[in-house]
Amino acid sequence: MPNPLSQHDLDALVYEMISHRDALQRWLENRFPDAGDIEDLVQESMLRMIQYAKSHDIRNVRAFLFSTARNLALNKIRHTKIENRADADLDLLLQYVPFEQPDPFQQVRKAEEVSILKEAISTLPKRCRMIFTMRKFEGLSHQEIANRMGLSKFTVQNQGLIGMQKCRQHFLRCEQAQLALS
Repeated sequence: MPNPLSQHDLDALVYEMISHRDALQRWLENRFPDAGDIEDLVQESMLRMIQYAKSHDIRNVRAFLFSTARNLALNKIRHTKIENRADADLDLLLQYVPFEQPDPFQQVRKAEEVSILKEAISTLPKRCRMIFTMRKFEGLSHQEIANRMGLSKFTVQNQGLIGMQKCRQHFLRCEQAQLALS
């Protein structure tokens, strides 16, 4: 294991990273326009590089910085797609629960659908159920849930998606059973 990073080495590393900052920002903007806040990606890349440099030698600062930024951008895009897919799944699920004032027949159907939704949610594992309800009924973001539960944002996103998929499957099973009885 290399020696700890001296203040002089840290200053030199930071200086070199800053010399690549504008090029990195332009490269990210051109290569990953859907990655969100590019400035945040640049800063996060630099912070991760400093953390890594505390216990490892970095031979090519520019290459390491750009690789780190690329990985962060790809993760950000991937997680945004997961969030969007989960939100689309919620829209699909909510079409089973009408919001306008229905006639008596529709009121009975709505009560049945709400009961099925409650049943579906109750079948989820505890952590998944907590994440699902915080996201869908309390309106918390993935990051807020992650902070509240002490989990990673990625875990929260995955558990929310699993919850949505299991609820949708439960709805479809119940709907098929209803059709079979008809």
